[in-house]
Amino acid sequence: MWPLYLLAAIAVVPMTIACFVRIKIIKGILSVISFLGFLFLSFLSAAFLLTAYIGVHGLWLPFVLCGAVYIIFMLFVWKRFKPKNRRTDDIKRIYSGEVTNWRKVGGGNNAIRAYQRPDESGSQTMLKQIMGDTSLVPAPLDEIFSTMMGMYTRVANYKNYNNSLGYSFLYYIRDMIGENKVKFLTIDGIAPTPENISNGVYPFAIEFYAITIKHADEYLNPERTENIDVLLEWIRSSQGQYLVEATGYLPIN
Repeated sequence: MWPLYLLAAIAVVPMTIACFVRIKIIKGILSVISFLGFLFLSFLSAAFLLTAYIGVHGLWLPFVLCGAVYIIFMLFVWKRFKPKNRRTDDIKRIYSGEVTNWRKVGGGNNAIRAYQRPDESGSQTMLKQIMGDTSLVPAPLDEIFSTMMGMYTRVANYKNYNNSLGYSFLYYIRDMIGENKVKFLTIDGIAPTPENISNGVYPFAIEFYAITIKHADEYLNPERTENIDVLLEWIRSSQGQYLVEATGYLPIN
């Protein structure tokens, strides 16, 4: 039985090492070695165990088991179970022009198509806040979209590649478009869920306020003070917060 243990080691050890290797060529070589180990392990298992344990009609069993284990290993090695996670610093480096290839930030060897919106758009203003003191790289005209739908369509369908990057507000992509063909990026390990945005842990979020104007601690139109207070109270009510959420914003309670 020792040949079985040897082949099992040849199959499992390279694949385990490949889980921690970032260089794709080495990862691929280890995957091939592991595949050969699983393949020969299947043949040898059938030869050793066929008559003693599984019978003639169970010839397929070692191949199915070894194949299933190999596929599961491959999914882990090539990070198919890993969510799309980026760091805030990655976003800044991409939109500043410092990084132009996904492999520099843990992706495949593909050029990054980082789309932008016009300067006067709300989403572009939000991007500038995210960038902080880091300057935005000027985008080519064919990578600037006057409408949010234009950016969404290009990111979702650009030559069927997965190298496009864009940005929008959660409500627009999740609720207004409906059938989503883009992936939401997890930033710094935090997913852009309504809960994470509401409690302030998702880094790319902004607050909106309802404001009134006072002068010397008095409303400009004192005769309307009562209505203003009623309006502000209504906005904080369950009905007001329901409408806030229905129009695409996240309520405060």
